[in-house]
Amino acid sequence: MPDYCTFFPLAARSAQVPVARHRVIARVTSWGEQVGESTRDGLEPAVSELVTNAIRHTDSALVRVRVTLAGRVLRLEVFDGSAIRPAPVRAGGEDECGRGLGLVSLIADRNGHTPTRRGKVVRAEFDLPPISRPAARSSLLRRASQSTGLRPPVSLHAV
Repeated sequence: MPDYCTFFPLAARSAQVPVARHRVIARVTSWGEQVGESTRDGLEPAVSELVTNAIRHTDSALVRVRVTLAGRVLRLEVFDGSAIRPAPVRAGGEDECGRGLGLVSLIADRNGHTPTRRGKVVRAEFDLPPISRPAARSSLLRRASQSTGLRPPVSLHAV
């Protein structure tokens, strides 16, 4: 079970790509220090590429985006209604398309796709670096206060 998860549908229109990027980065940022800036910097183009590919290569009216954080792995998944496997192509110097999957394979620690009953899901995974003890403690206290509605205790060591 993931520690954090966000899931949302998008209309399969190119104007929705920046919307997806913004929603994912805003949500992941709200999860706290465990997702560092360098991971968010890699996640942003991965969202753009996977959502763009899903929109371009599906006949569906919707694509769906899910981002999960489980332990130290952040996973981006984009679902679409096409059964066609994504395949990297060799883009020429003047080509405007064809570099997305190659880019994702460079910036993500793992990527791939899985057929589903209604199409496929394409994913990119990012391994997060270990977090320091103070950051981990702060994150746990924030999560506990969010789930219980109680304020986190004030540290006696704070100056």
